[in-house]
Amino acid sequence: MPKEIQSKLPDKLPMILTHLVLDFTGTLSLYGKPTSRLKESLKALSKKIDIAILTSDIITIVAVAFFLMCMVVMYKMFWMLEQCVPLTQEAASKARARRWKGAVAGFVVGAWICAGGIVFAFNMPEVLDAVVLAGPIIITVPVLAWVFLVY
Repeated sequence: MPKEIQSKLPDKLPMILTHLVLDFTGTLSLYGKPTSRLKESLKALSKKIDIAILTSDIITIVAVAFFLMCMVVMYKMFWMLEQCVPLTQEAASKARARRWKGAVAGFVVGAWICAGGIVFAFNMPEVLDAVVLAGPIIITVPVLAWVFLVY
Protein backbone atom coordinates (compact mmCIF):
# COMPACT_ATOMS: atom_id res chain seq x y z
CA MET A 1 0.00 0.00 0.00
CA PRO A 2 1.45 3.40 -0.97
CA LYS A 3 2.28 5.90 1.72
CA GLU A 4 -0.11 8.81 1.90
CA ILE A 5 -1.75 11.23 4.25
CA GLN A 6 -5.30 12.37 3.58
CA SER A 7 -6.45 15.76 4.75
CA LYS A 8 -9.49 17.94 4.26
CA LEU A 9 -9.58 21.63 4.97
CA PRO A 10 -12.98 23.22 5.62
CA ASP A 11 -14.76 24.16 2.37
CA LYS A 12 -11.98 22.59 0.25
CA LEU A 13 -11.56 19.38 -1.66
CA PRO A 14 -9.77 16.58 0.17
CA MET A 15 -5.98 16.40 -0.29
CA ILE A 16 -3.92 13.27 -0.60
CA LEU A 17 -0.28 13.93 0.24
CA THR A 18 2.31 11.39 -0.85
CA HIS A 19 5.53 13.40 -0.56
CA LEU A 20 6.82 16.00 1.87
CA VAL A 21 9.80 18.20 1.00
CA LEU A 22 11.44 20.07 3.87
CA ASP A 23 14.30 22.55 4.07
CA PHE A 24 16.85 21.73 6.74
CA THR A 25 18.55 25.13 7.01
CA GLY A 26 16.43 27.43 9.12
CA THR A 27 13.35 25.20 9.09
CA LEU A 28 14.36 21.95 10.75
CA SER A 29 17.53 23.30 12.33
CA LEU A 30 18.59 26.12 14.57
CA TYR A 31 22.11 27.43 13.85
CA GLY A 32 22.81 24.32 11.78
CA LYS A 33 21.84 21.86 14.52
CA PRO A 34 18.65 19.75 14.33
CA THR A 35 15.88 20.91 16.62
CA SER A 36 14.94 18.72 19.57
CA ARG A 37 13.06 15.50 18.85
CA LEU A 38 13.44 16.04 15.09
CA LYS A 39 14.78 12.56 14.37
CA GLU A 40 11.97 10.76 16.17
CA SER A 41 9.28 12.97 14.61
CA LEU A 42 10.60 12.48 11.07
CA LYS A 43 10.95 8.73 11.60
CA ALA A 44 7.32 8.48 12.73
CA LEU A 45 6.10 10.71 9.89
CA SER A 46 8.13 8.75 7.29
CA LYS A 47 5.97 5.70 8.01
CA LYS A 48 3.01 7.61 6.59
CA ILE A 49 4.59 9.70 3.80
CA ASP A 50 7.79 9.89 1.76
CA ILE A 51 10.07 12.68 3.05
CA ALA A 52 12.84 14.53 1.24
CA ILE A 53 15.07 16.99 3.09
CA LEU A 54 16.92 19.65 1.13
CA THR A 55 19.62 21.99 2.33
CA SER A 56 21.40 25.01 0.99
CA ASP A 57 24.90 24.68 2.35
CA ILE A 58 25.98 28.26 3.00
CA ILE A 59 29.63 27.31 3.30
CA THR A 60 29.68 25.86 -0.21
CA ILE A 61 27.84 28.90 -1.52
CA VAL A 62 30.42 31.24 0.09
CA ALA A 63 33.34 29.23 -1.30
CA VAL A 64 32.00 29.10 -4.85
CA ALA A 65 30.89 32.75 -4.81
CA PHE A 66 34.35 33.83 -3.67
CA PHE A 67 35.97 31.77 -6.42
CA LEU A 68 33.66 33.28 -9.06
CA MET A 69 34.41 36.78 -7.76
CA CYS A 70 38.12 36.02 -8.11
CA MET A 71 37.52 34.89 -11.69
CA VAL A 72 35.98 38.29 -12.46
CA VAL A 73 38.93 40.05 -10.84
CA MET A 74 41.31 37.85 -12.84
CA TYR A 75 39.61 38.98 -16.05
CA LYS A 76 40.14 42.59 -14.95
CA MET A 77 43.79 41.81 -14.17
CA PHE A 78 44.31 40.44 -17.67
CA TRP A 79 42.74 43.60 -19.08
CA MET A 80 45.11 45.72 -16.98
CA LEU A 81 48.00 43.55 -18.05
CA GLU A 82 47.07 44.02 -21.68
CA GLN A 83 46.94 47.81 -21.20
CA CYS A 84 50.29 48.03 -19.47
CA VAL A 85 52.63 45.49 -20.98
CA PRO A 86 55.10 47.38 -23.12
CA LEU A 87 55.43 45.65 -26.47
CA THR A 88 58.47 47.82 -26.84
CA GLN A 89 60.22 49.66 -24.06
CA GLU A 90 57.92 52.64 -24.46
CA ALA A 91 57.82 54.90 -21.44
CA ALA A 92 54.04 55.49 -21.54
CA SER A 93 53.19 51.82 -20.92
CA LYS A 94 55.66 51.54 -18.07
CA ALA A 95 54.34 54.75 -16.52
CA ARG A 96 50.75 53.42 -16.72
CA ALA A 97 51.86 50.18 -15.11
CA ARG A 98 53.51 52.02 -12.23
CA ARG A 99 50.37 54.13 -11.67
CA TRP A 100 48.22 51.00 -11.36
CA LYS A 101 50.71 49.23 -9.12
CA GLY A 102 48.83 50.16 -5.91
CA ALA A 103 45.44 49.02 -7.20
CA VAL A 104 46.86 45.73 -8.42
CA ALA A 105 48.66 45.11 -5.13
CA GLY A 106 45.44 45.91 -3.27
CA PHE A 107 43.46 43.36 -5.31
CA VAL A 108 46.04 40.64 -4.73
CA VAL A 109 46.53 41.26 -1.01
CA GLY A 110 42.78 41.68 -0.48
CA ALA A 111 42.05 38.40 -2.23
CA TRP A 112 44.56 36.52 -0.06
CA ILE A 113 43.24 38.13 3.15
CA CYS A 114 39.62 37.31 2.23
CA ALA A 115 40.53 33.74 1.30
CA GLY A 116 42.43 33.26 4.54
CA GLY A 117 39.50 34.63 6.50
CA ILE A 118 37.02 32.36 4.75
CA VAL A 119 39.20 29.26 5.15
CA PHE A 120 39.88 29.86 8.84
CA ALA A 121 36.44 31.22 9.79
CA PHE A 122 34.47 28.30 8.35
CA ASN A 123 35.27 24.72 9.20
CA MET A 124 35.10 23.58 5.57
CA PRO A 125 36.07 20.31 3.92
CA GLU A 126 39.50 20.41 2.28
CA VAL A 127 38.01 20.46 -1.22
CA LEU A 128 36.22 23.73 -0.43
CA ASP A 129 39.42 25.14 1.08
CA ALA A 130 41.05 24.37 -2.27
CA VAL A 131 38.24 26.14 -4.16
CA VAL A 132 38.60 29.24 -1.98
CA LEU A 133 42.41 29.30 -2.23
CA ALA A 134 42.25 28.83 -6.00
CA GLY A 135 40.68 32.29 -6.20
CA PRO A 136 43.71 34.30 -5.06
CA ILE A 137 45.99 32.00 -7.03
CA ILE A 138 44.22 32.79 -10.30
CA ILE A 139 44.52 36.49 -9.48
CA THR A 140 48.19 36.28 -8.52
CA VAL A 141 49.35 34.45 -11.67
CA PRO A 142 48.61 37.26 -14.16
CA VAL A 143 49.98 39.81 -11.70
CA LEU A 144 53.27 37.93 -11.47
CA ALA A 145 53.42 37.81 -15.26
CA TRP A 146 52.70 41.54 -15.31
CA VAL A 147 55.50 42.26 -12.82
CA PHE A 148 58.03 40.24 -14.79
CA LEU A 149 57.06 41.87 -18.10
CA VAL A 150 56.89 45.45 -16.86
CA TYR A 151 59.77 45.72 -14.42
